[in-house]
Formats: sequence, C-alpha cells, structure tokens
Amino acid sequence: MNLSISPTEVVHLGGTLGMHVSDTEASELASVLTEQLNALGVLDEVASKTLGGAPAMAVHEPSESEDAFHAWDLQFDLGGATSGPLQGRTAAVKASIEVAGVPVSAGNTLVQHVPTRNSSVVERLLRAGARIVGTTRLSEFEHDGAGITGHPRPLPDNPASPGFVPGGSSSGSATVVAAGEVDFAIGSDTGGSIREPASWTGVVGLKPTTGLVPLDGTPIFEPSLTALGPMARTVEVCAQVLSAIADGQQDYVQGLDAGVSGIRIGALEQGFGIAGHSDPVVDATVREAIAVLERCGAHTAPVSVPWHEFGVPIWSGIATEGSTIQLVDNAAGRLRRAAESSGTYMDAYARALHEHAGAFPYTRKAAFLLGRYLLERPEQRRYSLAIELGHQLRRAYDDAFEQFDLLVMPTTPQLPFRAEPAERGIRETLALAAGSYQNAAPFNVSGHPALSVPCGTVDGLPVGLMLVGRRAQDALVLRAGHAYEQARDALRQGASDAQAPRGSHAST
Repeated sequence: MNLSISPTEVVHLGGTLGMHVSDTEASELASVLTEQLNALGVLDEVASKTLGGAPAMAVHEPSESEDAFHAWDLQFDLGGATSGPLQGRTAAVKASIEVAGVPVSAGNTLVQHVPTRNSSVVERLLRAGARIVGTTRLSEFEHDGAGITGHPRPLPDNPASPGFVPGGSSSGSATVVAAGEVDFAIGSDTGGSIREPASWTGVVGLKPTTGLVPLDGTPIFEPSLTALGPMARTVEVCAQVLSAIADGQQDYVQGLDAGVSGIRIGALEQGFGIAGHSDPVVDATVREAIAVLERCGAHTAPVSVPWHEFGVPIWSGIATEGSTIQLVDNAAGRLRRAAESSGTYMDAYARALHEHAGAFPYTRKAAFLLGRYLLERPEQRRYSLAIELGHQLRRAYDDAFEQFDLLVMPTTPQLPFRAEPAERGIRETLALAAGSYQNAAPFNVSGHPALSVPCGTVDGLPVGLMLVGRRAQDALVLRAGHAYEQARDALRQGASDAQAPRGSHAST
C-alpha cells in the first residue's frame, strides 16, 4: 500500500515541532518524505515472513498442588539441546519474557499477547541445553518492588518466610528458585526487580552490566535502566547461566574459585543508615558479612559516594517520563500493529492502555499521571536533566572504583513485611511498592553489575548482601559472591559441628 504525505501535512508537522516550513520547502519535503515513508513498508513484509508460526506446545495453568506458593503463571515443558553447559538444568522465565506460543501476562489480565517467536534469552538457554518448564508470576506490569500487586490472586508467597512478601517485580522467579522447584530462573531488573526478591527470599540474583544480555522479547518500559539476569540458589549456577545468555565473549565460571585475597572492597557509607528506610539489624547483618570477606583476605574499608543519595530521585526522573514516553506517547503507532498477528507485547499493551486505562494498577496510574504532567509542562520536565545527572552518578561510582575493586552494601535496607492485608490504599500501596529500592535502583542508572547474595537471617527473615563492580566486571562480582558464599557455608558448617552432640556428626 502506497502512502503519501502532503505539503500541508509537512507544514503542520513543522509547526508541532516549532519549525517554520515554507511552501516551497514543504512541496519538496513532501515528495522526499513520501519516498522514505514507503521504504519503511519493507518492515511489514519482513515481519509477516519471520514472526509467524509458533510451535505447538501443551501449556496449562498450574493446579494448586503444582503451585504451592502461587508463583507459576503457566507451565509447559520446552526441552533444549541434548548437550550444553546447562544440559539437565530446569529453568523458569518471568512471564514478561517471550516464549513462542506461551501467553505473556506481565502480571495483569488486561494485556492479551501470544508471541510467535522466542526472545534471544530463551533461545540461548535452549541452545545451552536448559529445559524451560514454565513462566513465573510477577508484580503488575513490573512496577512494584515489593510483590504486593498482580493478577490473579493470591499473590506469590515467600518460601523462606511464609506469609511475608517475596519482593518484586520478579517475585515468582525468586519464589520457584527458593522453593527448589527449578534450578534457576530469569528475571528482569529495571529498579532492583531481580535483586530485591532475591534478597527477601534468600536466593542469589544478578543484575548484569547494562547491555550484556539482549533485551528483545521483553517489555522495555525504559531501555536505559533495564537488564535481564539469572536467579539461583548458588552463585556458581548464576555464573553458568550468565555465560549462556550473555554476549558469548566470556566464561563466567572460569576463575570463580580464585577467591578475594587482595581484592579491595569499599563499604558504601550512604548504603547504610538510610533515614526512614534502613533497619539497623539489616545493616548489622551485612557488616558481619563484610567481616567474613575480610577474613577471606579482602581489604575492606568505608567509602563515601555522596551522589548515591540522589540515585533514587535520578532513577525516578528517568523512569517516570521515560516510561510515559515509551508506553503512552508512542502508543498511537502501536495501536495499528496491536490488531495484527505480528504485533508485539508492547503493541498489545498500547491497546489495553487505550481501552482499559482506568483498570491499570495504582503504581502505573501514578507514574503515567506524573509523567503526563511533566511532559505537558516544558519548564517542569526532568527526563533530560535526570539523564545528565545519571552520567554524574556513574562517574561518582567510577571515581570510587579508582580506589576499590568492589562496593558492598545491603541489597534492601529493610526486611520483608507481612503480605496481609491484601487490599491497601493508594498511598500505602505506592509507598510499599517503592520502599525497598534505595540501594538497588541507582545501579540501574549507572549500569554497573550488582549481585545479591544471602548473608543471614533476622528472626527467620532473609537479608541480602549486594556486591557491585565496575562495568563489564561481572566476573569479579560473581567471584567475590562465590568466595563469600563458600566462607559463609563453611562457618555455618563449623557452627553446626560445634553444636553437634559428642559422638555424632552434624548433617552436611
């Protein structure tokens, strides 16, 4: 179908951009732009040939007996290659990551989308021999760090602390790993959504360096902030998975046992004692973990990065306007594709927003309303400013990395809270959904790799230690996490042996 742009439309478009276009210019531009517009038609042809034909596969909603912690969205059995580094490993992926033929929910029933091809991450897992057995539930539209929103209910429970929230938004992924139902899971992390639930369920979660793992086939609400990464019960499995899903340039398992002797680790002062957020018992537990790293040969010392305190406002400035631009302002072009079989999840999201905006969760409504307010008032816009300040934040961390190889702090400054009541007011919902990302979100802005490793419990509630490294130094972050994990387990075993009755052996 040939399309055309008239000179009158060119003049009008120029006006919307504050650009004066003369009649002579409009005539010539109309001709050139019409040619360029029709050249884009090849995209529709390519899509029709390459995005069709999802393989047949039995997909079902889990029964109660199959889903004790309400963590699964859908279950199936998708086997990978018969050999490879992940052969024999079972996996789950967050229900916002596309698996061909499996409906994508993103934690809400409003968006209806069945992808016809696998995301790159899924393809890489299958090539490495993993067996994907389902998609996992998540906070509604990935916009909730606590795991208190989403459909259908009941929401995922926390296997480490039943009756407490598991964290979000990758709540189901963390839960099935913590429950031992899979060997690993894939989550997404835009403001802490891998690391926070990993911390609160007592598993390992990695947000890789931004750009290391491809993002196609997953909703991207703000591209500069988002990463996909692994969640597992050990650092070693996370390293194996990262080797499979990353750019293929590095084996992250190699060198994992090198230890941390001589490694310089800075305890980020601004990551502790955060007013209104930090729980002193969490800080104390993490400081004990830092002492373990020191006993392993690391050199530890406090380090101050004052910019860290501005990390969350900078993140919010990028995320609020950025997601509004991506999801609302770009929706018009997506509505046409939403009616086609080649449409993407984001196209289906645009249709749901167009038809059911009032049914969206408070977390999304608040973000869109504030984003629209800012975008309609040029003098109030914060996106470009936040992007620039984000560069300053990254440089501040990089300056710290001139003195230290790694930074360390609590993953979440507080413990998980009880899941009840199920229904909360607007203010409480928004406060709880955003209340745990003070240390996590700044590193989505800066792009540095960040790993959460379980480091203890307080009254049975898990606490996470977060290790952060230079960009593209994911291997060192994993190596330090593995060293801590080994030392932690040895200390626990020693304590268990010391407490065992004489003449008996503690279980190993």
